[in-house]
Amino acid sequence: MRDLSAGLVSFIVTLMLIGCTPGSRVRYISPDALPDEWRTHAERTSYAETGRYDEVVDFCRRLADAAPHARYTTFGMSGEGRELPLLVLSNEGVFTSEKARESDKVLLLIQNCIHAGECMGKDASLELTRDIVLTGTHAGLLEHVNVLIMPIFNADGHERFSPYSRINQNGPREMGWRTTATNLNLNRDYMKADAVEMRAWLRLWNEWRPDMLIDNHSTNGSDHRYDLLYAATTSACMAEPLAEWVQHVLYPGMLHPLAAAGYETLPYGWPRNRKVISEGVAVAVGFSPRFSTGYGAACNRPALLVEAHALKPYDRRVRVTYDLLVNILKTLNRHPDALCDAVRTADQRCSASRGGERDGQIPLTVERTDDSRRITYKAFEHKLHNSEITGDEVIEYTRVPQDIETDLYDQTRLELAVTPPA
Repeated sequence: MRDLSAGLVSFIVTLMLIGCTPGSRVRYISPDALPDEWRTHAERTSYAETGRYDEVVDFCRRLADAAPHARYTTFGMSGEGRELPLLVLSNEGVFTSEKARESDKVLLLIQNCIHAGECMGKDASLELTRDIVLTGTHAGLLEHVNVLIMPIFNADGHERFSPYSRINQNGPREMGWRTTATNLNLNRDYMKADAVEMRAWLRLWNEWRPDMLIDNHSTNGSDHRYDLLYAATTSACMAEPLAEWVQHVLYPGMLHPLAAAGYETLPYGWPRNRKVISEGVAVAVGFSPRFSTGYGAACNRPALLVEAHALKPYDRRVRVTYDLLVNILKTLNRHPDALCDAVRTADQRCSASRGGERDGQIPLTVERTDDSRRITYKAFEHKLHNSEITGDEVIEYTRVPQDIETDLYDQTRLELAVTPPA
């Protein structure tokens, strides 16, 4: 009876929306009357669990069947033969790469589960898709932006489900594995393209030509009070127009609303000495093109690394990622021409100079300088004790908040550049 009722609700919803064409008025479902079938597995379990691959694909297919502004497709196959799912969101029917290249809208690619155990981006993206195309809560986010969403990039790793895949992570109850079925780390594979999944990704990247990439992860390592860490290449390895756009448009647009909502954020990095935070915090710089952030920069596209703090409760990690995505989409809608102009300028300069737009040379690597700025690091008090297993001194974090004055090392200089051949 439950299956029959769910099918009837789905049929009614489809009838409500069928016949809607791009630009026509869509009759949305009220969020207060949302049937249970339109809630993610994470929502239905109060974020104790996350959905499996088949559940995610089914959810995506049903969304696309019910909503005229969503299209479900795939962009390749995994090593074990699973389809790599892709949702395309557009209020003007831009559902192919050909139409995307002709559109004057920003094209945003949101990538989840490249490390499949780090799954909060998947659940946040599914909820956001529903709230854009089905409930209409955020329907305006498609006004000047078309969106590609990869709910699960590393599909085979995702199905290596276990409560022990990420023992340092605070939920969900079980999750996937970091690498592919052939033990390849996709977030080290953008240049060498050993994995079949990465070769499929590269085809999509070159066919659709997104203007921006968001790569959702969870952190490893030390405990602290930050909900989310973030990074995008803004050093000499990024074209100047895009580095300026990231610093002056993207970061303020995404971070200020998060702060107003009570979230703590910090540039992605780590304490120089986890036992003595006052010795400084080193920000990650100079991502090579084997990573998403470095590959995007090499292609003249901003690529944002998002790292939700693995020790925060799973529901909070999903929520901060959801809010971040909303803030970025709002920023892109407020300033759509700013990113498109920066991308176009960077591409033109790169083409005219054979990539050597900085003093005629191509930047290859950068290094962190000794320049820093003072910050108040939002830590937890910790204790040190000797491990019975290793005999080494280890850190035990408490739940007592502690503010530590320290230095943030986030400045870079060009380390290596080459002159392009004639």
